[in-house]
Amino acid sequence: MDRWMQFTLLNENERGIAGLITYGALDTTNCDQNVKYVPLTSQTYWQFSIEGFSVGGFSEKKAEDVISDTGNSFIRAPLYIVKEIANQTGARFSQRFGIFIVECSTTVAQPDLEFSINGVKYHVPSKEYVMDFGLGSGMCGLAIFPSDSGGFGPSWILGDPWIRTYCNIHDFGQKRIGFAKAKHSKS
Repeated sequence: MDRWMQFTLLNENERGIAGLITYGALDTTNCDQNVKYVPLTSQTYWQFSIEGFSVGGFSEKKAEDVISDTGNSFIRAPLYIVKEIANQTGARFSQRFGIFIVECSTTVAQPDLEFSINGVKYHVPSKEYVMDFGLGSGMCGLAIFPSDSGGFGPSWILGDPWIRTYCNIHDFGQKRIGFAKAKHSKS
């Protein structure tokens, strides 16, 4: 375990701490002890594969490269997927804000984002990707943005909504990444 590094993002209102990095151990205070590991497809950026994605009534089984990135506040996905997410959530693109927006009052009714990774289904609930960015008029933004890797790099980048939902365990020794459900206090 001495070659591990774990990233955990916490909800904004939790103890005034935005996130944690744990070296050499698993943080079972903030993360479930049940860790599912995924082999890396490339050690560059800790890249791995997803087997499919679904949201609401849309589902696609397609293997694609993905990374989990602490430097991205949004989930980045291929444009056609972003359009499907917008369609399934009833979001519309706001030229003013440059993001897809929905009424904040619909947050809890929005579907989970579901990723199939290494035979396991991972769910990102709407409270993690429908965000109150202070847009006004009761509008919230989807923390989802189109990605254009141009064929050079992963099709997907799983940013903060993913990392708030799943603690990321980087296992340097075994060249794999693990995911454990984040424990968030109920406030």
